[in-house]
Amino acid sequence: MRSLLWRLAAAGSLLALVACGSNAPGTPDAVSAPTPASTPPPPPNVVLVLADDLGYGDLSVYGNTDVRMPALDRLATEGMRFTSLYTPASVCQPSRAALMTGRYPGRTGVLWNSAPPLSHAELTIADLLRARGYRTAAVGKWHLGYDTPDMPVHYGFDSFSGVVQGSSTNTEWIRGDERTGEYVSLGAMGGRITREAVELVRNHPGDKPLFLYVGQRLPHEPYLPSAQFDGASRAGVYGDVLEELDSGVGELLKAIQESKLAGNTLFLFLSDNGPSGLGSPGPLSGGKSSAREGGVRLPAIAWRPGRIPAGRVVDEITTTMDVVPTLVALAGGTVPSDRAYDGMDISGLLEGRVDRLPGGGIDGRRELLFYLPAYDARGNVLLNPAAIRSGRWKYHNWTRVLHDLDVDLNESVDVSRLHPEVAARLASRLFEIGP
Repeated sequence: MRSLLWRLAAAGSLLALVACGSNAPGTPDAVSAPTPASTPPPPPNVVLVLADDLGYGDLSVYGNTDVRMPALDRLATEGMRFTSLYTPASVCQPSRAALMTGRYPGRTGVLWNSAPPLSHAELTIADLLRARGYRTAAVGKWHLGYDTPDMPVHYGFDSFSGVVQGSSTNTEWIRGDERTGEYVSLGAMGGRITREAVELVRNHPGDKPLFLYVGQRLPHEPYLPSAQFDGASRAGVYGDVLEELDSGVGELLKAIQESKLAGNTLFLFLSDNGPSGLGSPGPLSGGKSSAREGGVRLPAIAWRPGRIPAGRVVDEITTTMDVVPTLVALAGGTVPSDRAYDGMDISGLLEGRVDRLPGGGIDGRRELLFYLPAYDARGNVLLNPAAIRSGRWKYHNWTRVLHDLDVDLNESVDVSRLHPEVAARLASRLFEIGP
């Protein structure tokens, strides 16, 4: 018994010496216990809201003083706002294909509207995140296929509730890949999409991270706000649909914060392409169906409290094609190596760890291509890069004009004669990069 007590006392003395950082005379320094490896943060839930034909100048945080948009104001104040985020094509179908796959239209084969469905050989965001253990859901406008085999549930989404396109002739509601026989009016569609998305968030069991894609129809023409928002804004009918869009974002944000998604959700908000009709490109020129800045530069906000610095405004060149590799990286993975990706992982930019993205542009910044349709003698759509942005420079292929976007966002001054070497280089680069 006394021998046992002595051994316990000796052990206690040794522990005390180690705890105090002291050593007995004539003994080697004590070895500190190894520091446990830090546990990587869990993959975030992701909610991606895609507005339809929303202009760069339509949101209050981008300068529209005629509308009240408290939800999007809050997201931008608490998160990050992008000022140079692009789509490679300025109409719905190819822009959505690029967002879903991280690849240029020439790779996906979706070159313009009325294109064939997205190939089933493509891997979507949903495919890649489901492989990382996510529950995946799509709500709202799809516009990447019209028939049963081409619904989102055949492209990596566990569930789908919405419409194939959302035009006046495509308003039948679909669940999974089955048509319900229920037709939703265009004026009621924005609210219906919001309610379905909110219900899905509130009912998420929390057993897996969630990826929710919400394809809004707002503010696409025709401008038909719901009864609650009809005449509610100070900016006419277009202001009404913008404020209804913002209200839907607010409802979704509230549901997130009251659900099992609270505390670890990345909320992304962006548009598919530039505005048409009454929409505003803000300080830019052009709009939907154009390769000018107003057609391809998008309003975009990222929100993730605690991980994305609040109030940050980022002017680095980014693209909707960055969404795929970024979300896969945040989920702890990498994109497959069996195909080319035209986006890049920008999680470091999102989280404030880097301020600059490298690229092959003239000044070491990124290069992006923008596409418009060209047609052969039989009326087939051909792949045609219509413009390229390389760092500060933007070159238009069809008109052979060069703009310095650092001083000319409106693309009003052709500087090709002042910088012929830049124009010549970009004219050749149009066909050296991308597909």
